[in-house]
Amino acid sequence: MSKLKMDYAGGSIGKLFIKQLIPNILGMVFGALFIIVDGIFVGNGLGSDALAAINIVVPIFTVMTGIGLMFGMGAAIIATIHLSKGKRSSANVVITESFIISSLLMFLFSIIGVCFPDEIVILLGAPTGIVSQASEYLVTFSCFSVFQMALSSLPFFVRISSPNYSLLCLSVATILNIILDYLFIFVFKWGLFGAAFATGLGQTVGAIMLVCFLMRRSSPIRLIKPRINGRNIRFAFSNTVSICRLGFPVLLSEITISVMAITGNYTFSRYIGVDGVAAFSVINYLFPVVFMVFNAVIQSAQPIVSYNYGLKQPARYIKAVRLALSSAIGISTVFVLVSILFNQTIVSMFIPDLTHPAGILASEGLPYFSLDFIFFGINVVAIGYYMSIGNVRRALIFTTIRGILPVICFLILPVWFGTVGIWLSVPVAEIISASVVAIVVFAKRKQQWC
Repeated sequence: MSKLKMDYAGGSIGKLFIKQLIPNILGMVFGALFIIVDGIFVGNGLGSDALAAINIVVPIFTVMTGIGLMFGMGAAIIATIHLSKGKRSSANVVITESFIISSLLMFLFSIIGVCFPDEIVILLGAPTGIVSQASEYLVTFSCFSVFQMALSSLPFFVRISSPNYSLLCLSVATILNIILDYLFIFVFKWGLFGAAFATGLGQTVGAIMLVCFLMRRSSPIRLIKPRINGRNIRFAFSNTVSICRLGFPVLLSEITISVMAITGNYTFSRYIGVDGVAAFSVINYLFPVVFMVFNAVIQSAQPIVSYNYGLKQPARYIKAVRLALSSAIGISTVFVLVSILFNQTIVSMFIPDLTHPAGILASEGLPYFSLDFIFFGINVVAIGYYMSIGNVRRALIFTTIRGILPVICFLILPVWFGTVGIWLSVPVAEIISASVVAIVVFAKRKQQWC
């Protein structure tokens, strides 16, 4: 049995963070390309209505990804703490139970998505003209939901010992998706079915690579053969509760993105129509990408924080959090500048005709919406930190605030400021959320000083 390659207990925090950050960021960039490539190929090959159809379905897949992240991060936190105490076998049991139970849950999601597609997309606010397109995409993609979940959760376990291999798996999956997207949409003319099928096949290959790595006996942390009996089932249930408790805030974060997307779709549809939904789809492609990058930042700090929290070394894990926060602020500043300076270039990747009403709306709205990114990064790091040390209650409170405020802002700001108010709803909500986080953190530190 090999040892961990990362010296979380005694190594330089800065070096450990960088070793995790670079492959994690690159991995998330490749993961983000899954989202962006679909949007670019669909927008250029199938038109703005097809883009709007996918936008209707995106919240479902965001929640599916969130479930994978919940099981992945929750199990990774527990496994890392077990490893810090020398309990390697317990760590293996936890990640195995996490993978099996989340796979069963995603299989159930697949059945529901395939059996009730029209009902689901209508419930999500699909205008009548794009219901059939949205249903087509939903049915195809639902067939691959188990692999989508695995590609979201298993990298957490692989990164503990080999972040570079995790990057390789995501890279292969993304490159395959790009090739297949081009073939299925432009060569074979398979439409939205082709777009969903290409993404599903790419995710399947990446997930299989991750499973193969975690099944090797030489792997420092690995999947093991489950022993099914009454006692182990009770332990599995207890572990699942703990995993979900620790990982639920990240699922709730994904749900808040879905709520934002659904509320935004309804708001744009109400005030503007299908063109508004198509314009907002550009944001719904970009926003998960931004979230994935910030998620990579806190994931880079998570094993360092959890391991040293288990060893009761606050100076070390606080330093890791500070590095994560400064990285998130720096990256988000770049995102804002790029969105403001190159807004039309970004929009044209998804909606080539910038004179189309959807293209005009998206180009005008992106700079307003991008103001969200800095405060979004701060909130993601804060929530991730509290998750990493097991303070689920505080993470849940902050995440719930982030989920409620955008809905309120979508209801109020368009009445006051029109279309600009729609675009500013999420940034205003994120600024208020970050302010609440800052007040709570500084109040806690003041209590410690007194």
